[in-house]
Amino acid sequence: MNWGNKILVTLIVFVAGMAFMVTLAFKQDVVMMDKDYYGQELSYQKKIDASNNLSKTEQGELLTILNEGLKISFPNRSVSLNQKVTCELICYNQPKNDLQLSQTINSENELIIRHLVKANYRFRLSWTNLEVDYFFERDIAI
Repeated sequence: MNWGNKILVTLIVFVAGMAFMVTLAFKQDVVMMDKDYYGQELSYQKKIDASNNLSKTEQGELLTILNEGLKISFPNRSVSLNQKVTCELICYNQPKNDLQLSQTINSENELIIRHLVKANYRFRLSWTNLEVDYFFERDIAI
């Protein structure tokens, strides 16, 4: 085989490989984590301020991962009796496992979430107490 045929075979293999990769890329399902990503990005400063409010409170570990779920312990100064909190668990690889809760914490300033599917999640927690917003976000694996 002479050098001209080798160049031709190399170009054909390259073009076939590129065509395969482009076809594979078009078949990929692109799912954004948040449905209203751009709208949320415009109000991101509010989340930063709420996160700073949480860091100012005296707290231990806010989130504890249990065998079958999560235990969230709130700092005493940031919650009141019958406080409502909004919790989001966004599953990275299976959007059907996403979970959104709006619950009242118990008398011990705790919230327990059970029966979660084992996966990697983005955990978001937000609440307002005495007109002060609080926000917590972390990646977790259950």
